[in-house]
Amino acid sequence: MLKTVPDVVNELAPFKKTTVDVKAEQSPEAQVDQLRGARISKLESLREAGVDPYPSGPFMKDSAADVVQCEVGRPVTVAGRIMRQRIMGSIAFFQLADSSGTIQIVLSKKDLKDSDSRGFDFWTRYVDLGDIIGVTGVRFDTNTGEKSVKAATVTMLSKALAPLPDKLKGLQDEETRLRKRYHG
Repeated sequence: MLKTVPDVVNELAPFKKTTVDVKAEQSPEAQVDQLRGARISKLESLREAGVDPYPSGPFMKDSAADVVQCEVGRPVTVAGRIMRQRIMGSIAFFQLADSSGTIQIVLSKKDLKDSDSRGFDFWTRYVDLGDIIGVTGVRFDTNTGEKSVKAATVTMLSKALAPLPDKLKGLQDEETRLRKRYHG
């Protein structure tokens, strides 16, 4: 049976990436409040799906620097804050940062297990910049030579409710900038 375009769009609606339309004429505080509201709704959706966004207990992991240095094909477990993300159809790239450095995480529709309907579409929809996640997978090099981890399972360790600060703008108030110029 042939499906019409509206039927296909309605079937794919749950998998669409949630976006927030932030108006440029809004104040920065209003923009942050709007983004925070969207993240709180994602937090509630995670809880409804049975994912604990703030699990207790330890998460045993390798450091990002150790994973970068290890051989290709070795199973690894890493955890860190998502600093950058690029979603390209059926593959997604996350840059994870921990105290030792950064590592690229690759999520692929065909490689990420769809256990309990928490596969590729689920994680690319509910994970935001600033979230802390744990990833178990295999160390590999991409076609461009980037040292990466191909994800087999993803665990939410902490959902960030506030967006990361803008690195390029910095402090706008000159008095505060001069008083808080800590070195370290």
